[in-house]
Formats: sequence, C-alpha cells, structure tokens
Amino acid sequence: MVHKKFFDRNLWIRIAITCLFGPMILYIVAQGVVVVSIFILIVTFMLGREWLSLIKHKRKLIYYLMGMLYIALPSISIIYIADRCGDHYFLVKITCLVWASDIGAYVVGKFFGGPRINPKISPNKTWSGYYGGLFFTSLIGYFLGFSVPFSAMISLLAQLGDLGESMIKRKFNVLNSSNLIPGHGGVMDRFDSFVLVSLFLALSDIISRILYG
Repeated sequence: MVHKKFFDRNLWIRIAITCLFGPMILYIVAQGVVVVSIFILIVTFMLGREWLSLIKHKRKLIYYLMGMLYIALPSISIIYIADRCGDHYFLVKITCLVWASDIGAYVVGKFFGGPRINPKISPNKTWSGYYGGLFFTSLIGYFLGFSVPFSAMISLLAQLGDLGESMIKRKFNVLNSSNLIPGHGGVMDRFDSFVLVSLFLALSDIISRILYG
C-alpha cells in the first residue's frame, strides 16, 4: 500500500540526512576549485577505504587497479570541471541534477514499483524509477537553465553509474559499500551517480577545447 510506503522509516531517514548535509555540500561545491579539490581529496580517501574493505576477501592486483580507476578518474574529472567551467555555480547545478535523478528514481520507484530493470544486478531498481529520475532531472534542469536533452543525459549517466556500482556490490556480495551514512549506505553509494556524469562533462570539455580552441 502507498500509505505504508509513505511511512517507511528508511525513506524518512534518507530525507533527513539529505536535508542535513545537502546544503552543506552545495555550499562547499560553490566555493571554487581550491575548496572543491580539498573536499574531493577527503572523499577520495574515504572511497579508497571503502574499496579496500569491499575487496578484503579478493585482494587481487586487478581489483586494486579497478579501484584506482573507479575512484581517481571521476575525482580528477570533478576537480577539472571546477577549475575549467569558469562558473562556480555550474558544478552546483550539476550536483542538483544528479541528486534530482537519484531522488526521482528512488521515490517514484519506491511508491509505484513495477517491472525491475535487472533483478540480478539490482532488485530494487524499476523502470518506473528510471522514468521518474528522467522526469525530475528534466524538470529541475529546466528551472536551472539547462535543455531537456542535456538534463535527460545527466540523469541517464547518473542512473547508469548507480547501476554500475550495483554490479560491483553484487560481485563482492555486499548490500552497501559501508554503513557510514544512515539510510544511504557508504560514500561510494552516494558517489556512484557522479562517476559517469563527471567523466562525460570533463571529456566533453576537453574535446570541445581541442576542436574549437
């Protein structure tokens, strides 16, 4: 029943944590490349600890290399975007789009359910959640001055990043990367949606500068 889902304890814990730390993170992101770089370095350290904990029973060289790429490339991309975009609030807006995708997918998927995208990878991700994420991201993007296709692309990449981390967690038989953030899991569980988005934005800017100077 929908009313029972509305009173789900985990849902309200997620909302409370988001309301508490969301504005703080947006403030940090708005401060420019130096502050963003320090913040990302701290996040990178925390991600590294979670990754090592994730692979503690399968400590092979390939998993160490995978972790380095999975963590380092997006982190460098975020710092690059903060440095090159020329607008401190661009990264804030992108963060809002990614969060809109996460929230839209979670809320719509939880309340409406329906067919799963891939139960073997992530049993909780539904097609209704996917379209909910697209809708909310496009709506927020419109008010932030982005085109609908761009906003939809950000949502698609964010959800693919989330799905990619689900694959990693299934590989290592864990539910969350850690229990650090109540209702959310670990830092990696919040970082996953930014992985492909940050890479896409950084590569797009690099290619644009090469082609058009």
